[in-house]
Amino acid sequence: MLRLGGLLAMLDWVDALATYDKDGDYGVFAPLLAADGMEKGRAELLARAAYFERTSNPVRARETLSSVFPSVEAHAGALGGLFAETLRKRIDWFRGPKRDDWELSLADAYRERGDYLRAATFLYEAFITRACFERPGNPNDFNDFKKRKDAYAVARSEKPAVAQLEYLRNGLAHGVRPRNDQVVRTLDDENELRAALKTLRKHLFP
Repeated sequence: MLRLGGLLAMLDWVDALATYDKDGDYGVFAPLLAADGMEKGRAELLARAAYFERTSNPVRARETLSSVFPSVEAHAGALGGLFAETLRKRIDWFRGPKRDDWELSLADAYRERGDYLRAATFLYEAFITRACFERPGNPNDFNDFKKRKDAYAVARSEKPAVAQLEYLRNGLAHGVRPRNDQVVRTLDDENELRAALKTLRKHLFP
């Protein structure tokens, strides 16, 4: 009788990888890493980090990834080792030096996966975070809602193109048609939307 346990376990990893490729949720690897020999509590940190990332909390996601990443790198499980490099590349965004770098990396990743709402959200937040960093004063302004709002108002007057990003994000988030005709046309065509996000990325973050 053939033992198929190893093959079935590998198929679980292949299915998880397909899910990950589709939506970028690396939390699907957590139970598989635990089954592959990683301490369960450490593996669950990966799912927790994915949750924070996908609820637009890159600070908490980075804190959690910083804690679990050494375990991912050191993992030597028979199956996990086959997928470790792919996983490491996906969560490597947390190594960026500043919050706006993390948000930009996430915006790029979600845009390439076709998750345009998260892409626009992270791009928009990256712009505000950078505006906070560029303001004189408290370097922790990027954590204060009012100060983020004030910094954005100033930066918006200096780079009016960010208004298009704001309209795109609002249209994607709320499902309402913006008053701006160009933005309406962009939202009506996926290729146009992807191109617009790329263009805004280059223009707002030269």
